Amino acid sequence: MWKRSLLTFALLAFSNGQASSADRTQAIFQDARDYTVRIRTQILTPFLEDERGSFEGAGFLVDAERGWVVTNAHVVGQSPSSVQVAFADEDLTPARKLYVDSFTDVAILQLEVDGHRHRAALVQCDRLPSVGEPVGVFGHPLGYAFTGTRGIISGKSDHEIVDLLQTDATINAGNSGGPMIALADGRVVGIASAGYYLSKEDKVNFATPMKDVCRILDLLRKGISPEPPNLEFALLVDDKASHTLEVGATFDARRWPFLAGDKILSVGLPAKAVRTPHELVTALRGCSGVVPVHVWRGGSQIEVQARPRLRPAVLARRGLMLDGALIAPQLFEDSTA
Repeated sequence: MWKRSLLTFALLAFSNGQASSADRTQAIFQDARDYTVRIRTQILTPFLEDERGSFEGAGFLVDAERGWVVTNAHVVGQSPSSVQVAFADEDLTPARKLYVDSFTDVAILQLEVDGHRHRAALVQCDRLPSVGEPVGVFGHPLGYAFTGTRGIISGKSDHEIVDLLQTDATINAGNSGGPMIALADGRVVGIASAGYYLSKEDKVNFATPMKDVCRILDLLRKGISPEPPNLEFALLVDDKASHTLEVGATFDARRWPFLAGDKILSVGLPAKAVRTPHELVTALRGCSGVVPVHVWRGGSQIEVQARPRLRPAVLARRGLMLDGALIAPQLFEDSTA
């Protein structure tokens, strides 16, 4: 009888634990429904990065006072476009592109703030989620509006230079720009960005971490341009196809006084350690003038004085339509021009 009572108690405790976890996940997705938006974009005259047409994606409110929404750059386009946004059970209203990034696939929209304010998402700025951590993705996959999927963080990748989180939570067309949420505490840890697949069974899903996005938002709030630097030097790739911080060549020695073989360690004063090209770009966002960069050269650590210039603002780019052809500037980092 005593053993049976202990077993019954254990089963009840396990059942209550499962119910508690389910209730927490349900509450997290309910909150996500309040701060997630549906985005509709129309592009009539595309630059090289975009296509002509109408597109839909997701985004999420990060600053209720300012009416700022985070999404992917590819959702709203790097070309002139008209953008409309709608919260759940509300009509589409015009939105303005406040910032579009040329390095990470990130854009910030400005909504008209009125008396009815939605609660902004809580975001995780100070850490990356761990492999195996349970996450949920919220958006509009395949046109099914305000839909949640769940999975785990299954890896991390920098094969495309930018740092990305890999997940088995499904990311389909319409999810792009939506929040990836840690199911342990409900904080947004990334932006659902892309799904690559050879077949329905062989699919890899990626999200942009919030750490770099938080840096962009912080600089915007301070009135500082968060544009990334123009990296006029080449970095080597290792045998796992990951980009290292070892310099292969510099294309502008005046701005980037590196030598081949230099390994970049840290940036700025106080020195901020960097481990990936993405972290290097994040540390240099908004920097102007002389920036100290510590490198490992010839068996010792030395300091060099970099003079980075920021990339041209995406939203300031203009083009000329001539006989059906669009002529516009294009950024090439392996050039001093």
